[in-house]
Amino acid sequence: EDVRDVGNRIIRNLMREPLKPFSQAAPGSVIIADQLSPADTAQLDPARIAGAATALGGAEGHAAIMARALGMPLVLGVPDLADAVTTGAQVIIDGTRGTVIVNPTPRTLGVYEQLKTDARKEAERLGHMRTVPAITRDSVTVALSANLELPIELDMVKRNGAAGIGLLRTEFLYMSRDDTPSEEEQYLALREIVEAMDGKSVTIRTLDVGGEKPAQGLLGDLGEAAASALGLRGIRLSLKHTKTMDAQLTAILRAACHGPVRILLPMVSTVSEVRQTRDALNKAAQKLKRRKQKVPNPLPPLGVMIEVPAAALAADALAQVSDFFAIGSNDLTMYTLATDRTNEHVAHLFDSLHPAVLRLIQFATSAALRARIPISLCGEIAGDPRYAPLLLGLGLRELSMVPANIPLVKQRIRALDIAAATRRADAIMGQVDPGRIAALLDDFNGLSWARLPSALDIAVFQPVGKKPQRRVRRFHGRHMTTVLDDLQLGARNGIGHFLRLLQGPQFVLPRPDDQGRACDRRQVRAAVRALDRELFDEGLAPHAQRHVLDLLNQGLVVAQVRMEGFFH
Repeated sequence: EDVRDVGNRIIRNLMREPLKPFSQAAPGSVIIADQLSPADTAQLDPARIAGAATALGGAEGHAAIMARALGMPLVLGVPDLADAVTTGAQVIIDGTRGTVIVNPTPRTLGVYEQLKTDARKEAERLGHMRTVPAITRDSVTVALSANLELPIELDMVKRNGAAGIGLLRTEFLYMSRDDTPSEEEQYLALREIVEAMDGKSVTIRTLDVGGEKPAQGLLGDLGEAAASALGLRGIRLSLKHTKTMDAQLTAILRAACHGPVRILLPMVSTVSEVRQTRDALNKAAQKLKRRKQKVPNPLPPLGVMIEVPAAALAADALAQVSDFFAIGSNDLTMYTLATDRTNEHVAHLFDSLHPAVLRLIQFATSAALRARIPISLCGEIAGDPRYAPLLLGLGLRELSMVPANIPLVKQRIRALDIAAATRRADAIMGQVDPGRIAALLDDFNGLSWARLPSALDIAVFQPVGKKPQRRVRRFHGRHMTTVLDDLQLGARNGIGHFLRLLQGPQFVLPRPDDQGRACDRRQVRAAVRALDRELFDEGLAPHAQRHVLDLLNQGLVVAQVRMEGFFH
């Protein structure tokens, strides 16, 4: 069998045919392995392979990112997986929950068939999002672009209404081969992608191999230097292998003649790296002119990927030599927290809501805004609707993500109010505990995820003579949003602000028969002080809501609140 395998590899190389692993697998097969590299994952055909699971790896690794881009369920870091599964067994791969079910019961199969049906209906429901703009409730436009791992995803990019390609990873040209691609080969591949986008911007990241993304033809003689996440990677590798960089930059310049292109540099940590690359780009342009070939005028913008803490902390300096920024939150989190996201033993420590990570994102965003250069975020959190309020509240207006996630994030953005998101981001940035940050973010999403009310009615019952009289105060627009956000935020003066809106000479508690009893201002003030004090200590919206209901039941707050169209 080994001899036959070697013979097949020799024949494949002699015929110059690309490697096609699992090509003999039956449709609907599931791959069970100790580990899948990004190169292995890139070779999986979603039309044939239904999913995969491995004993090693983490959910934030590059193999997982590529699987999400392909729309393929993948579960990593399952202990003793190979011993639990035999060839031919029936397996469910639940990528949402991160579980693998071997030989499921008929009842479990029925549950997952229903989940598949529900997911299909949800995708159909979100289909209309393809044509609507990503605009918040207060008319702020957000650009939602796509991350592209492989050319096979182009149809998905168009189908989901991406504003462009915010991150084109060029590693696919170098992986799963024993040599390096020529300038012409790279040009043809990039030209096809640029032309397919029909005039929409394509941000091409220069070569970023090494670590978990091997390229044997380029890294074969570097050994440990290429294997380390802190080794010869990104722009460091390109500047060392100048011939490889020159070929890629020349190919990108040629492709840029067919549509708008930006060039993004990975793993940058110093200003000199940007200047050296800009010099190389100018030399590549001069070379094309000498060859009598067309050169884009002006040259494509040259940007920096903020993915190491040094780049984030030096963002002010980098902004002076860069045309744009793109925050790579995946690597930024990994390097900031010293956590190998592919290591199943420490993958649980990978947390993009860690205060250190958020402060670096905020610092880089502020530096870009001060320098008046565009900035985007293209990590996995960009494609999660949960993080949209925080990212927009920090000042980001361009997100790039897996194409399939664009409709869901767009739906979330269209339900957002930037003013409320900014206030919530400010509150989050004052926190030091990731758990507290997550609670504040999830509480905000719980309040405003559904369609917010068009108006807030506060009915105050005041005694007039012997009979209570109902007076209604209606709040619209930004004032209404402020009330809602203060209600949910639970900061000091939060619920108190809401209650003080109701304060008058006297209040009455409405009863079912619309009768009431008086409640003097001292009781209301005592309730406000107690509520503020408790919310300042606890700060969680569900607790705040329960306390408000308790106060209503006790007769200390005399108001009826009606929120039109609100899911609560």
